[in-house]
Amino acid sequence: MMLGEGTTMQIAAADKSLGRGPDGAEHWPVPRRQAWFAFVMAFLLMVFDYMDRQVVVSMFPALKAEWGKRDHEVLPYHWSDVSVRHADYRRLNALLEQVLPQLAAALGDIHAERRSVRYWRVVAGTWLRYFIGVVYDRFRTLEAALERGCIEGLPVVRCEPWQRVPRTITDFLHDVSTDEGNQHLFGMLGALMAPELVRVVGSEGFSRHEEGRGAREWASVAAFMASRGLSKLSSRRVVVSLAYCTAGEIAKLGLQLGGMPLFPIPRFRPRAFAIDASKRNRLVLDLGNDRFSRVLAVLLKECLPSAYLEGYAALSRLARRVFPKSVDAIVDDNALHMNDVYKIWGASAIEGGARLAICQHGGFYGSGEWNDDEVHEKAVSDVFLNWGWEHTPTSRPLPSPVLSRLLAQPKASGETPDRVAWISNMFPRYASSQRSMPVSSEALGHIEDQIAFFRCLPPTLRSRLWLRPYHKDWDWGFLARLEEENIEPAPEADRRTLLRRLSFVAGRGLPVRPVLRVAGRRWRGRGRRRGRPGRGGDG
Repeated sequence: MMLGEGTTMQIAAADKSLGRGPDGAEHWPVPRRQAWFAFVMAFLLMVFDYMDRQVVVSMFPALKAEWGKRDHEVLPYHWSDVSVRHADYRRLNALLEQVLPQLAAALGDIHAERRSVRYWRVVAGTWLRYFIGVVYDRFRTLEAALERGCIEGLPVVRCEPWQRVPRTITDFLHDVSTDEGNQHLFGMLGALMAPELVRVVGSEGFSRHEEGRGAREWASVAAFMASRGLSKLSSRRVVVSLAYCTAGEIAKLGLQLGGMPLFPIPRFRPRAFAIDASKRNRLVLDLGNDRFSRVLAVLLKECLPSAYLEGYAALSRLARRVFPKSVDAIVDDNALHMNDVYKIWGASAIEGGARLAICQHGGFYGSGEWNDDEVHEKAVSDVFLNWGWEHTPTSRPLPSPVLSRLLAQPKASGETPDRVAWISNMFPRYASSQRSMPVSSEALGHIEDQIAFFRCLPPTLRSRLWLRPYHKDWDWGFLARLEEENIEPAPEADRRTLLRRLSFVAGRGLPVRPVLRVAGRRWRGRGRRRGRPGRGGDG
């Protein structure tokens, strides 16, 4: 085959572009070193790509199993309907009144004490109210899942018997707000409702975080013992625990009531007590034949805080050593909720004739449709002092100490007068109390409402907002959600500003005349016990 001269020249040019011309000399378009570098890199990329593919293929079984776990169905929350939640609240309230007398009789028999139902309502009533609501909420959740048949297994971490018994009500509320504590509670419910689905995984026991007594706690104990010594000089003894009042306001209140007040109330952290299974087996309660009542009776025996059973005698001795043997009046707001040592002493003092006045703490009282704390405090107190929303023989109006103090204060020099405080609130992921407020996942709607509120504000007002987030986020990511809307919390005040604010708080006291009109005269009536002057009437 013969080629023309033009064709020969084209082939020669192509051969030259590939690296070798007609004369046999090399003509490379790039240096040889760069060509080899490109070849090696391409070869290595192919090798690593092959290795990555092999690793991914080998992980497919594990990924498939993990994806299978995420192939789930979210159960509709049984308390998303407010009317259903309110009906359950009334039912659980009635169940509480059925459980409490039986529990009081059983504890009195175990401790060889003859105490009234009111005594045990003060000591253990707060915990019992929370406990019944928490167990019912988890019970309904697990029951709905079992009815749908969507549970293949219920993994439970292995732990020793009675290992998860809380010491105090504080420990209990902490446990039911964590994932670990709720996993254990669901495991206990599963063992009673569907034992065939329970799978024990792991061998780690439960370890509760231990905190030592800090300087603040030691200072409160020292201050209380000093006030106890001074109270011996007065004819009447009044124990005052008001978180919203300053020391000067409490001292004025005690003096107007006719005695030296004892404050501040120290909070003790009891040590761990050895669990006595024989005592717990004596807690046999007959609550009914329905499924929840049977489950509640078993769990109450296993979850009763050791402060009310194994450690009750030790805490009673501690209360008698720290607190006075007899008092005329107790004015309290929330210490009778969480301080178990104080509750044991306060219940004994009330049994001895002391009058109990409880002041409202928190703005939800009176505004919510129902509130279990409000119901409990009215049940245990002789006088309930509210912030002006009710006036009955046993519930008297009293201005809020904090708001009254703020209204009476002049504006501090140097403070920006045009700031608007935005005090946020947050709710735990697990329901722990019976109140007409957001529970569980409804907190997400609460966050969306706050963001919607911010969007509706005019720009001039947005720039004046000072956001103070709630001290607990409960893993909702509240601040992260606000950052998406360019909302930042208020900066922390410097030392000078804090000292100036503290000076206003300490320097101005709350006028006690409203307190005298409402509470003081109730203990200045006829003497009723031992002929003491100043003992109150029967209101």
